[in-house]
Amino acid sequence: MISETEATAQMAENHHHASDGPPRRLVRAAAGLFLFFAICAANWKLIATNEYTWLESPDLANQVLPWLEMQAAAWHAGEFALWDPYHWAGQPLLAQLLPGAACPANWILFALPLDQGWIRQAHLHWYLVLLHVVAAWGAYRLARELRCSRGASSIAGVSYALTGWMATFDWPQLLNGAVWAPMVLRFLLRVWRGHRALSSSVYAGFFLGLTWLSGHHQFSIFFTVLAGAVWIAACVRRPGEWRTLAVSLLLFLVVMGATGALQILPAREYAKHSVRWVGLPDPIGWDQKVPYIIHSNYSLHPASILGIIFPGIWQHANPFLGVTVFTLVLLAVFMTWERAEVRWLAAIAMAALFVAFGSAGLLESWLYALVPFVDKARNPSFAILLFGLPCSALAAIGADRAIRSFDHTALRRAIWILTGFGVLLFLYRTVVPAPEGSFLLVAFAALLLAAVLLCLRRGTLTSRGAIAGLFLLVFFEAGSIYGQLWRSRYETVRPSLLDPMAQNGDIVEFLRRQPESFRVDVRDKDIAYNFGDWHGIQQLGGYLTGLTANIHMVEAHSPTMRRILGVRYALRHEPDAQYTEDVFTGSSGLKVFRDPTAFPRAYAVHQAEIIPNRRTAPVWLNDRTRDWRRSVFLPVVPPALEQCGGADDVRIVDYTANHVRLRASLGCRGMVILGDTFYPGWQATIDGRPAAIYEAYTAVRGVVADGGAHMIEYRFRPRTVLLGAILTALAFVSTATLWVIESRRRS
Repeated sequence: MISETEATAQMAENHHHASDGPPRRLVRAAAGLFLFFAICAANWKLIATNEYTWLESPDLANQVLPWLEMQAAAWHAGEFALWDPYHWAGQPLLAQLLPGAACPANWILFALPLDQGWIRQAHLHWYLVLLHVVAAWGAYRLARELRCSRGASSIAGVSYALTGWMATFDWPQLLNGAVWAPMVLRFLLRVWRGHRALSSSVYAGFFLGLTWLSGHHQFSIFFTVLAGAVWIAACVRRPGEWRTLAVSLLLFLVVMGATGALQILPAREYAKHSVRWVGLPDPIGWDQKVPYIIHSNYSLHPASILGIIFPGIWQHANPFLGVTVFTLVLLAVFMTWERAEVRWLAAIAMAALFVAFGSAGLLESWLYALVPFVDKARNPSFAILLFGLPCSALAAIGADRAIRSFDHTALRRAIWILTGFGVLLFLYRTVVPAPEGSFLLVAFAALLLAAVLLCLRRGTLTSRGAIAGLFLLVFFEAGSIYGQLWRSRYETVRPSLLDPMAQNGDIVEFLRRQPESFRVDVRDKDIAYNFGDWHGIQQLGGYLTGLTANIHMVEAHSPTMRRILGVRYALRHEPDAQYTEDVFTGSSGLKVFRDPTAFPRAYAVHQAEIIPNRRTAPVWLNDRTRDWRRSVFLPVVPPALEQCGGADDVRIVDYTANHVRLRASLGCRGMVILGDTFYPGWQATIDGRPAAIYEAYTAVRGVVADGGAHMIEYRFRPRTVLLGAILTALAFVSTATLWVIESRRRS
């Protein structure tokens, strides 16, 4: 037996697919092409001119773009970079989440041809455009799931992709998760109403797993909380089907975890061995909650409620829908409240709005206190995405209902209210002059919308004409915010962040000519972007959100630790106490200074002792009575070493992201130190035989070798990555197989 709701949904689905065949597929393809060209039209500044770019923001230019360049270079060198050797003595790349190394969309970007070793800016621009196309298509499919017409569903697509959060945030790590939100909501809707609950749970888990692969956990946490609320609501709605719901929930969790495993498992391992900056002066560990004051600081300001209609009024996240979408949402609520889906979408939108307000909305504070890991989503304002998505679907429902019920009382009242609202705004703008024109734009849109609805009501506009008018109005209002933050290369108000990245080429060439391996120290005030990733030169420091706890604890910027890490050069305008030798001056005026006391990047020691407490490592390192070039301390009982006075020769002969090879010739048994971060997942061999890796100085790597010539190799092969890759591949194959089977059954 199936419920009446499930039977109705099944009949609708059967009708939906009754005419499957080439004509229907052509119509669907035409709808996709229409959305594609609509999104391209909105992005004309990027794809039709060489003037604008979306990359001119501090996070993108200084952190994200160097990450992308580093990974693209590794791909074209035939290597999937799991380790980033260019910052902070090396850090796990995939495990950090934010580099987006596990994101399939990024893989496509990395595989594209490079321009003299760099990602082409045109590819980055199309990358952003296509992400918004995927978002628009997902919102379109969500509206079609709600039995909206194709025209109204197109309104949902452009509304979601070009307004609200999606319009003003360009961080790829977040966008790659946000684009799958419509598909997650689409299949959660099926679960909620009991329509093919088991397979829908698999699809919902798969698309939510894709958000975990995106490179940021913010939306993944929000969507997971939403999924939990959906299952609770489904249990309340269908208490007699708790077994089916329990199985579907288990399927959802398994598929979600398996799909995102390539990112989730390494990130979980990294969390145990790292600290993270969350907005406080000092970093915190993963086992510490993000303080609620950070959530409060990143909450949506109550005044931002006006930003739903008026463009530009927002803080931290943009809630803008526009007059047209907001009116259609209200029409859907007032004219179709009897539909359970409308009430469901409205409840999600209101809950998301309250979460976005943080402590002012109360709901988010309860989630913070009661639901695990919600504290890690430290920006409650980003929940506005889950306000805009259901509103876009409601707008499609409202558009269809307005066309079918053009004599409805709600429609008549909407025409009068819009007319009065538009006139009042025009009068206000006339009496109270303002430097910006958002009031006039909103007034104009309100009057145009009133005119479209009035023509529809009087029969002077066909249903297709009305849909076209509503679509153009949504597109027109979206243009008031979409792309407005992009920078023109002719702009002089804001200094360019990309131009400095093209400077200091002569310094880079000088450093690359040096015969020995080394690291370089770069001050943020001199070079803000991640110099190491951008140029492929190992740098001490860098702009990251997390750091392995061992490197943080030993104070990597201390003089002794700089020497151990092989920081031989520093970029400065003036020398300092450690970097005294002026060896090169760049055309920009920046100089290269050398530290003659820096240790080699790899060397051998023949004395070792145990440190009782690893937290005292900075004290030991600053002890000037010890020569750390000849001895080492370990957090475990040291192995037996020999002191013979013979000459040692240790050289790095090959160095890539995941592989390091050393040639060592020792006079007697000693420990070969490599000044790279000690981290789980690194495996060492000496002459092809496995060797134990020691935590030299509690932070870097060391292996013990007997006297004589040896080949020492390090390979980064974390088990979490291997297991994650297997689970993710199984999830992709299983979900694709299920989709093929269901498609054949329907046809």
